[in-house]
Amino acid sequence: MAGQQTYVTRWYKVSWWVTTPFTLLLLALQLYEEAFLTVRDGPQMTGYTFMHTHPLAFVVGTIALFFSYLWCALITVKLLKSRGRLERPVLAMYLVLVAAIVVSSLPSELLAAVGRTLLPS
Repeated sequence: MAGQQTYVTRWYKVSWWVTTPFTLLLLALQLYEEAFLTVRDGPQMTGYTFMHTHPLAFVVGTIALFFSYLWCALITVKLLKSRGRLERPVLAMYLVLVAAIVVSSLPSELLAAVGRTLLPS
């Protein structure tokens, strides 16, 4: 098989594509509840509506979020071991998840305030 190029599947690319869509869906619904619904209906328990209308999606999203945290931790270790050298696609994947995790960690009051400024009353 001289001259034939072989492709090795990287665990971090495959696992990112498995977990990230569910994580981003969960975080988008969380932002929707914290920003839009809080402005429209007043303070509420975040996740309550989503959990009671789509429990399977909520559970899958929560498990995916856990694995996304784990993925970011492992890639951080890989980044430190390689002294900041990562492939560009992997670095972009890492930055997308870190940004999503940072946004999900913002206080509800801040997201509600942003919702009040962006959405008409």
